[in-house]
Amino acid sequence: RGETQFFVSLEDSLMRMFGSDKMVSLMNAMNIPDDMPIENSFISKGIENAQKRVEGAHFDRRKHVLQYDNVMNKQREIIYSKRRKLLKNASVDGEFLEMIRDEVSNLVDVYTANRESHKWDVKEIFEDISSFHKDEELFSFSGLKKCESTDEMKVLGIEFLTNAYNKKKEKFLDAESLEKALRQISLRVMDTLFVEHLQSMTQLKEQVALRAYGQRDPLMEYKKEAYHLFTKLLAEMRKGRLSTFFHIEIRTANPAAPLPPVRQVQLQTNEKEIEKNLESEKPQTPKIKNTSSVQAKKIVLTSTPEPKTKPKKGITIIRAEDNIQTKKVGRNDACPCGSGKKFKKCCG
Repeated sequence: RGETQFFVSLEDSLMRMFGSDKMVSLMNAMNIPDDMPIENSFISKGIENAQKRVEGAHFDRRKHVLQYDNVMNKQREIIYSKRRKLLKNASVDGEFLEMIRDEVSNLVDVYTANRESHKWDVKEIFEDISSFHKDEELFSFSGLKKCESTDEMKVLGIEFLTNAYNKKKEKFLDAESLEKALRQISLRVMDTLFVEHLQSMTQLKEQVALRAYGQRDPLMEYKKEAYHLFTKLLAEMRKGRLSTFFHIEIRTANPAAPLPPVRQVQLQTNEKEIEKNLESEKPQTPKIKNTSSVQAKKIVLTSTPEPKTKPKKGITIIRAEDNIQTKKVGRNDACPCGSGKKFKKCCG
């Protein structure tokens, strides 16, 4: 069993911030030297209280940061649950039909809420619905303007986009390809917008800290702003998924034309004639009698076929079959090649 001893100076930042003033006045009154260690229960208790205050302050900071993280964590869980639902091969077709109803109802409510009928912004409703799919014969501004209630507007807009959605679905080969396209569109739009939302939340966290100067709780301000941003995010995801689907171009790939049947041809080569020609073209090495090495070397080098043209004067042709007797050249004799060097330093 061991013990640990800590040394703390009264001038440390810990003691100056959280230490008692009575402790400093007591030390000055007793005139204790600066280099003298102090062991007193009163001093030790003061240090312990200062440490507790520091730990409490750090805990409050961590708790405050955790409260900010909990807000972001709840939003993250909602988005991840939507992604898991898409990845588990859930039916996305019905979800898109529900999004059409929600989007049209939301547009009508935004431009008609708390307004009299003659102040309804029908033009904005028409432009927003037409931004998904435009067909003035089936959905026109004049027809929308004739609606006497918001419910009629909603029904007209929902029927128009639902019919356009069903026509778009018919261009797909089968239900599996439709579900795959809807799933890819949803994941791409959700991931892109959620990354942008995370950046906005980081900036918001830095901005609300300044609102404390206005006697407002930064955490409460952060929660309010985060709720509005997240509601806006869900609306943008819904609108982005619908807009992307209505604007994609679907091309039906033509089946590849069948390839012509492969014609099998058996090739025959005249191997015997080729081997016969190769054998006739091989150079024939002359037969050399047992002579000295120098003589054999000279005979082989000069055994060229007799030229058809008449040789020039001064050139002697030596044939291999001629019986030529040569004298053995000594090592210190002149080399017979005509170089002027000794035989041992030239051809020897």
